Amino acid sequence: MDELYTIDVRQMIGFTIYELIKPILKSHYEKYYQRLKSIVTNKHYRGRSGMVKAFVKLGKKETVSDLLKLLEEADLDVLDSTIKAVSKLKIKEAKPSLQELLKHEDSYFRDIAQKTLNKLG
Repeated sequence: MDELYTIDVRQMIGFTIYELIKPILKSHYEKYYQRLKSIVTNKHYRGRSGMVKAFVKLGKKETVSDLLKLLEEADLDVLDSTIKAVSKLKIKEAKPSLQELLKHEDSYFRDIAQKTLNKLG
C-alpha cells in the first residue's frame, strides 16, 4: 500500500511540475530539463508517467530520442503517457515503434497506437 501511495504522490508532483513549466521561458527549460530527463529515463523510478507529460512540455526537439526509447518499455503507465506525448508532438519517427505496438497483448495499447498512427499520417 505504501508503494501505491508513493506512486500517486510522484505522479501528482509530475502533474504539478507540468503546470509550473512555462515552455517559452529559457530559465524554466534549464531548470527542469536535466532533472526531468533523469527521472523519466530511470526505469527504477516509480510514478514516472506524470513526469513524462512535464518532460514533453519542455519541447519536441529535445525529447524525441528519449520518447522513442520509452516506447520500447514494459512499464504500462509510462507507455500510455509516452504514446499520448508522441501523438501530441506528432513525432513521425515513432511510426515503427507504434506499428509494433499494434501487436501488443492489451487492446487499449493497440487502440491508442492505431489512433496515433492515424494522426501521424
